[in-house]
Amino acid sequence: MVFCIDLENVHAGGLTGVEYLNENDHFIVFYSVSTPYFENSVMNTILESGCTFDAVKLVNSGKNALDFYICAKVGEITSSREGEEIVIIAKDKGYAAL
Repeated sequence: MVFCIDLENVHAGGLTGVEYLNENDHFIVFYSVSTPYFENSVMNTILESGCTFDAVKLVNSGKNALDFYICAKVGEITSSREGEEIVIIAKDKGYAAL
C-alpha cells in the first residue's frame, strides 16, 4: 500500500500508526519549509519497518501547491503500478476526486 502524507496540513498527527508499516508499504511524506518537524522516534519507526520511504519537499510555494505535488505523484503511481492501493492522509476534501 502507498501512503501519501500531507505533513503540511496534518502535522505529526498524520503519522499515527507508522508502527503498522511493513516492507510491502511505500510511505511518502510531502512537506514544505512551513512544515513542523516530527520526532526522531517516529522516523526511526518508519525506517525500521522496512517500508520504502520517500520525502518530497515543495520547491515553489503557492495556493494548494503541495496538493498538486501529491496529485501528480498519485498519477505517477497509478500509471506505473496498476492496482496499487493509495491512501492520502490530509485534511483537504479535494482529494475525493482522485
